[in-house]
Amino acid sequence: AVRPVVDLPWNGWVVVFTGALPDMSRADAQKLAKEVLGATSTPSTVSKNTNLVVAGDKGGKKLKQAVELGVKVMDDTEFVKLIAEYR
Repeated sequence: AVRPVVDLPWNGWVVVFTGALPDMSRADAQKLAKEVLGATSTPSTVSKNTNLVVAGDKGGKKLKQAVELGVKVMDDTEFVKLIAEYR
């Protein structure tokens, strides 16, 4: 059964990925963020409009920007768990 969009945890969110994710490309992660979790967009830059940064291995400048802007950061392990939960 398809979940209603409003039930998705990232409904309407802007989510940025940084660093390497285990077992998936960034393009796949961005697609999952939208299709499985309901993210609106997955831009390549962090801004004050960013709701969440998913930080993989060696997340550099974007991770630093997220911390400076007070944007919530989730690690790649949490991301993979969330995908599994909603898939």
